[in-house]
Amino acid sequence: KREYTFEQVHPGTKMECDSYRLTYDRHRLESLPEYSSVVMEATLEREGRRLAVLPAEKRSYQRVENPTTEVAIYSSFLPRSVRDLARVGEDVYFIPVNVDPESGLASFKIMINPFVNWLWLGGVVNILGTGLAVLPDRRERRLMALALEEKRAVA
Repeated sequence: KREYTFEQVHPGTKMECDSYRLTYDRHRLESLPEYSSVVMEATLEREGRRLAVLPAEKRSYQRVENPTTEVAIYSSFLPRSVRDLARVGEDVYFIPVNVDPESGLASFKIMINPFVNWLWLGGVVNILGTGLAVLPDRRERRLMALALEEKRAVA
């Protein structure tokens, strides 16, 4: 896991993390009956290729004193090229820490977690393998049928 912190970032600023580049594009204010929020959008690129637009937000609920954070996550599962094989299964988290709703001046934490999707895939393979192991074996059923026939023949 790799973490990067960027303080006092203005919209339009580019942030470099490993081979990723995040550009803090813009912020906007949203107001709903349950909460008000500041949504921050960043464009994620790698090696000059645009991968995603990541919207993260800071929410302030009417009945809760502390604001909450909605994290934007980019998951890479299928490689787009042979060079991307080293990055398969990697998650990029775009986390707003602080934001000034008026100017958009913000602080961010960016986390890169390798092999996250491989854990999910391993869990699915484990469940499928368990299901396969629980299924009855045809040879076992045949042997049981033969044993039952022998038992009936003896009786």
